[in-house]
Amino acid sequence: MGKYTPIKDISLPKLNNREYTNHMNWFIDFCFPKRQTEEPDDGGSPGTVSAGNPELGLTEEDRSAFLKDLELLRDLVDHSRIQSQTKRMSTLDVERDDLSVYFTSVVTQLKKSPITAQRDSATEIYNVVKPYIGLYKQPNLQKTVSIHGMLLDLGRGDMPTHLETLGLTEVIERLKEINETYDELAKQRVADKANLAREKSASIRERLDEMYTDMVLMAQSQSIVNPSATSETFVTNMNNLVDNTRSLYNLRIAMLKNGEKEGEGEGETTEGGEKAKKTKKAATAKAAKKTSAKKSAKAKNAEENTAEAQPQAPTEATAQAAQAPTAAEAPAQPATDAPAQEPQAPASDAATPAKEA
Repeated sequence: MGKYTPIKDISLPKLNNREYTNHMNWFIDFCFPKRQTEEPDDGGSPGTVSAGNPELGLTEEDRSAFLKDLELLRDLVDHSRIQSQTKRMSTLDVERDDLSVYFTSVVTQLKKSPITAQRDSATEIYNVVKPYIGLYKQPNLQKTVSIHGMLLDLGRGDMPTHLETLGLTEVIERLKEINETYDELAKQRVADKANLAREKSASIRERLDEMYTDMVLMAQSQSIVNPSATSETFVTNMNNLVDNTRSLYNLRIAMLKNGEKEGEGEGETTEGGEKAKKTKKAATAKAAKKTSAKKSAKAKNAEENTAEAQPQAPTEATAQAAQAPTAAEAPAQPATDAPAQEPQAPASDAATPAKEA
């Protein structure tokens, strides 16, 4: 065995984002282990700091640059798919639906009001908002545009006066406020999605790969040129980390090959995986049973076909009938001096041979 222990290589591209991020989290901690500070003068608890690591040839700049990209990757991995605006937008959408339905319903009913002023105002408003009745059924973004158009129409000419006559001014103001808020949140959500998609994990991992390679090479070189307890510990920790990461990767691949759902813990088999195993076994048994049944049916058909093709053995009665000569085939009796025989039996008995005279 050599004097120096090399740091094991690992294929980083084959790791998924979670495996990769976990590996890098441990790596940066091994590069820059936290150390206790001296006890402060105010009597408080000593803190921990992590700066450069000269014994590994690593600087604080190395640490800062690596952590900057690592934080970006952590954010992408842990980012919730449910954005903060979604829940509020859903609440606002329900409220604006209720307001629009209430508004058009009141206008429609007041067209039949016994009070002339109300009836006339309701008729005027109805003629304007008739195209917008049922807008709550539209898709959300299209609904926003429709409500905006209706509000513009209700702000023209004598419409504000008619709204006041029917006591619907506050309803329209609230609908306008909610619709504008919904529209702003929708724009903000689109902008957030654009910001998140601005840089994909692949480009971040590419930069981290380069820094990882350089930092590992530098630390390995220092462990050879200037060996120390720190560099020896680093090499040992890194080799253990590589082994651990490989184990997690192999576990995930094995679970996927077995049709199991990827689990969160090490060595755990998920319920979905067990069900997949049972389903696979049942399907295999069913297929084997079906194949066996097909073979049996095929063999049976072959036997039947063979039996039909072969001539059947004659029965005993058939054999006897075939051996007995007919009257026409019976041999003629030799001439003798004996007296003439009695007339022969009818033709039905001709098949019986004549007795000696």
